[in-house]
Amino acid sequence: MADLHQVNNLKIRLYNGATTLLLGLVLLAVIIIALMSNYAWLGARMNAHWWCLDAGVAALARDIPHTLPFVGCSAGDMDIGGALAFGMSVLVVSAMLVGALRWYALRRNLLDMPNQRSSHTLPTPRGGGVVIAGLSLALTIVWLLRSPSNASSGLAPFLGVAAAMSLLGLSDDWMGEIPARWRLVLQALAVITLIVVVAAHAELHIGLPIAHITLSGILAAVVLLAWGVGFTNAFNFMDGIDGLAGLQACFAFVAWAVLLWIEGQVGWALFAYIVAAATGGFLVHNLAPARIFMGDAGSLFLGFSLALLPLMAYASLRNPALFITGGLLIYPFAIDSVYTIFRRWRRGEDLLSAHRSHIYQRLTISGWSHGAVTRLYGVLMVLSVGAAFVSYGGDDGTRLTVAILALILAGVCIYGGELLIARQR
Repeated sequence: MADLHQVNNLKIRLYNGATTLLLGLVLLAVIIIALMSNYAWLGARMNAHWWCLDAGVAALARDIPHTLPFVGCSAGDMDIGGALAFGMSVLVVSAMLVGALRWYALRRNLLDMPNQRSSHTLPTPRGGGVVIAGLSLALTIVWLLRSPSNASSGLAPFLGVAAAMSLLGLSDDWMGEIPARWRLVLQALAVITLIVVVAAHAELHIGLPIAHITLSGILAAVVLLAWGVGFTNAFNFMDGIDGLAGLQACFAFVAWAVLLWIEGQVGWALFAYIVAAATGGFLVHNLAPARIFMGDAGSLFLGFSLALLPLMAYASLRNPALFITGGLLIYPFAIDSVYTIFRRWRRGEDLLSAHRSHIYQRLTISGWSHGAVTRLYGVLMVLSVGAAFVSYGGDDGTRLTVAILALILAGVCIYGGELLIARQR
């Protein structure tokens, strides 16, 4: 009977892995299509001759391997095969380290026990996200030490603050929960630190997709503080079922790697690429049925990084559109989180208390499997990445159109989610 159960789990894991790979391929296709729709923007930023209408697919395939500036990195001399091999190596090492950590957690009884707000029924090792954070930070620091002249603005302080955020989560995972108010204070201090670092070099401007409206100065700083703390915790709360948070991180960081590479931000592109690969290695163990959970060590690191990457990229690029782009890249999580807060507020619930009210949680409670919910959100993630690239490379009219469509999509997702939940009851 146990053998049959293991075989069924293996089949489920292979199925979920195959569908995740398919979603990843679709994501790459969406990114390519979005870039092609904005070829004028791309061409203006690439120091390469291949991106033009008369170059053709053959020229594109021939010349792109010589333009990819990953490690080898100061000279831009690693071809696309080398970049993919590097990413695959990071993924494999991450998967091996997560497997070793799972063995250690089982030996030390570092388990996530089911409780009222859990979506799992069996004790499961936790803290696997520390591999994502540790490997990403270590490899980026090694590159930074080797190529300090190519470091992107603010990268070094960001790595230090992100490491502190991961350690904060790890203390929750393995040493006992820190009171919520102190967690919020520490997170706020982390966000304020990076706001000050960026504001020392560039005046803050957050571009809105409406008639050239921007938020500037103190108002922009307050919005960024609320966003940084808010999304860091929202990502943590969304890490509640197998594979969901890891998949969102993979897709968003792949998109950031592409966008920042195009913009010439080698250090930030490399960091995003490494995080995506390390998260992919973690997903080998975390896709349904999960054998280890990410834990706060990973979710706080990933949520914090995704929330603050637009700000850090802004320090170099001075492009107010980066903030809306960053929001679009994690749009499915943003929709679920904002709607859940609004719904709980309308119902008079304590917003700070533990709950199982997110749409993804209610779908699993109503009978959807973890894998099915993750795949549903994966489709939304792919659409969001495409929208982010179209918005970033487009003109004001394009950005406004994307914003309107995003609001319509939010309404459809909320209504559709409620309808699916009601039908399963």
